Amino acid sequence: MPRIDLLFGNPTTEEQWEIIENFSYSRNISIESAIIQSFQDLTRKLIKRDTDKENYFELILIILTGSVMRLQRISVGIYKHRGFVYPKISIHGHLITDTLTNKQEFITDKMIEFIGCEFEDDFKFEFCEYKRIGKITANKEDVIYDLGGKSHIYHSGNFLKANIPKKISNK
Repeated sequence: MPRIDLLFGNPTTEEQWEIIENFSYSRNISIESAIIQSFQDLTRKLIKRDTDKENYFELILIILTGSVMRLQRISVGIYKHRGFVYPKISIHGHLITDTLTNKQEFITDKMIEFIGCEFEDDFKFEFCEYKRIGKITANKEDVIYDLGGKSHIYHSGNFLKANIPKKISNK
């Protein structure tokens, strides 16, 4: 299944660094571990749905799109960069669903950037970049490009690796 990894770095404010240091001292763990654990604790709370059955990340999409959208699944994890370990948020799948129409839409680069930047603004962890992982399933209306012997579709200004379902490839 494809996913989108939003990669984060260190805290961006002195106040946030102080919180991390206190977290580190109180648990007797390294600063790096404190960053990861506090980020994961925070993100796990944000993933949970509220009384309106929405989570923080879906509320951000409401601000951007004006529609109530459902993400398939969100998880929190880590990644390594130049010998250091940093936190990441993974959005599983490449589609969001409009709750009123049940229509599915592609998660655009603009949506991903907006989620990352809003998270940085709200919680003071540096949003570094995002990466699309895995192949996207092509729809029958998608144009298939053969790049280097591999199937791709063009979406949001990028060529993305694609799986071509048999029902599409047999036409």
